[in-house]
Amino acid sequence: MKKIFILIFCSILFVSCCLFDRAGKCQVNYTVVYPDTTIVYDSIFMYYYGSEHWYTHIPCASSYKGTNYIKIGYNTFNSTTCPIRINSYKTISKE
Repeated sequence: MKKIFILIFCSILFVSCCLFDRAGKCQVNYTVVYPDTTIVYDSIFMYYYGSEHWYTHIPCASSYKGTNYIKIGYNTFNSTTCPIRINSYKTISKE
């Protein structure tokens, strides 16, 4: 009987955490610097975020152990070992 209550409690906790995630859409113009060339991309990314902070909707170029990527909200996009430069961005929509 205890296991059933623990299972119900955990499932309610999991569902309540997922309900607070919100979605957004951002258009990002960025440059990837390859060893022999530079390519400019203009992409629209769907991302998820939890709390409303001033930096939540701002894309940033980050790095972890030699892998560079674009981070918006909870999501990461375009993982590569080459350097990434963000030229401009525009938040299209957010919930």
